[in-house]
Amino acid sequence: MHPLFLKFGINALEQPPYTSPHESLDPSVNHLLINQFHFLFLPQKPTTVLPYLDLLPNMTRAQQTISFGLLVSSLYLALYLQLIPLPPVVQEQVVPVLPFWALVSFGALLLFRLGLGVFTFNDVPDAHKELMSEIDQAKVDLRKLGVDVD
Repeated sequence: MHPLFLKFGINALEQPPYTSPHESLDPSVNHLLINQFHFLFLPQKPTTVLPYLDLLPNMTRAQQTISFGLLVSSLYLALYLQLIPLPPVVQEQVVPVLPFWALVSFGALLLFRLGLGVFTFNDVPDAHKELMSEIDQAKVDLRKLGVDVD
C-alpha cells in the first residue's frame, strides 16, 4: 500500500469508486488535508483534455480537410513571406519548392496505398468471393446476350 494511505489512515482499496472524499472516511482524518489531496486517495473519473470540446459540433470530413488545408497553406505562406525566420539557404532553395515536393509526396503515398491494396486483395476473402461471384454473374448475363466470354 502507498505510504500516504498509511500516513492518513485511509485504505484506498476499501473505497467505492468515484465517491466524494468526505464519504466513508475515518472522521479522525483532518478534512483540510482530504480536501487538498483527495486526488491521491480516490480513483478519478476520466476527464477530457478540453472539457468544452463536447459542446462543439462534430466536424465533417470535408470540414476537417478544409481546416487542414488552411493550416498548411497558412504555414507555407508564413514561410514564403519570411515571417518565420529560416537560414538564407533554406529560404531561397527549399521553401519555393515545398508545394511541388508535397504534391509529389502525396501522389507517391496514394500510389503506395493503391499498390498495397492490390497486393493484399486476396487477403480479404469476403471481398474476393463477392468480386468473383459478380464476375461469374456478368459472364452468365453476357452469355445470355450471345457474347463469347471464354
